[in-house]
Amino acid sequence: MLRRSAILVLIAAALFSLAAGGCSSEDLVAPVAAETSLARVASSSMTVDIAVAPSTIIIKDKGEWITVHAVIPYSSVEAETVLLDGIDAVSTFADARGELVAKFDHEEICAIVAPPQASLTLTGMTTAGEPFEGVDTVRVSERGNS
Repeated sequence: MLRRSAILVLIAAALFSLAAGGCSSEDLVAPVAAETSLARVASSSMTVDIAVAPSTIIIKDKGEWITVHAVIPYSSVEAETVLLDGIDAVSTFADARGELVAKFDHEEICAIVAPPQASLTLTGMTTAGEPFEGVDTVRVSERGNS
C-alpha cells in the first residue's frame, strides 16, 4: 500500500509540473509495478464534452450554420484556434453559462460528412496553451425526413 501511495504521489507531482510548464508529456515516466519497467503518463489533450446542432445534418438543406456547444469556459479558449475537423469557426462566443459556442459554415461541414452519420471533432487551444478536443456523432441525411 505504501508503494502504491508513493507512486501516486510521484505521478501527481509530475502532472503538476507539466501543468506548470516545467516539462513536456514526453518527459514524464513513472514506474507502475515491480514486474514492469516504465509507463508513459499521457497528457496529450484535455477532453471536453460537445454537442453539435442540429443533431441531424441535412446535406441538401440550405442551413447557414452548424453550431457546437462545448463544456469549457469561453474565457479560457483562444478563439482563433477553434476548428471542427480542420474547418475554422465563423464565430465564437460565450453562452449564458459562459461556455464556448462556435458556429461553422453549413456548406463547409456538409462537404466533409456523408450519410448515415459522422463523428465531428472540435479542437482548439486554451489561453494556457493546453490543447483541447471533443467529439460528437451526428446523423447525416441527403434530404429531410429521413
